[in-house]
Amino acid sequence: MTIGENLRKARKAKGVSQAAIAEKVGAGKTTYIGWEHDANPPPADKLVVLAKELDVSVDGLLFGDEGGISSEMMDIFRRFDSLPGPAKTQAKMLLRALLFTLENGANASEGAAA
Repeated sequence: MTIGENLRKARKAKGVSQAAIAEKVGAGKTTYIGWEHDANPPPADKLVVLAKELDVSVDGLLFGDEGGISSEMMDIFRRFDSLPGPAKTQAKMLLRALLFTLENGANASEGAAA
């Protein structure tokens, strides 16, 4: 998908009009519409504001869902990143243990079904 298509998709998912998002990022409506139609890409500083206003990552706007990280996971990563050092270390250990348990449980279930 193009940047314009990704912008349109994110804006519609957020339920805001072109005029409203243009105003929030400090651009004219015509300029914003040009971005959605890939007439020219938004400048980098506007991409950052657009991503914030649309609750998506800049990567999401640039590359779309193609191998990207969902906004829900990005929120989890942000929360994780804001933890103090010792809590972050503990969270990593717990997450690794949980993933190990879930992966091994899935593998055991697949083996039993075969």
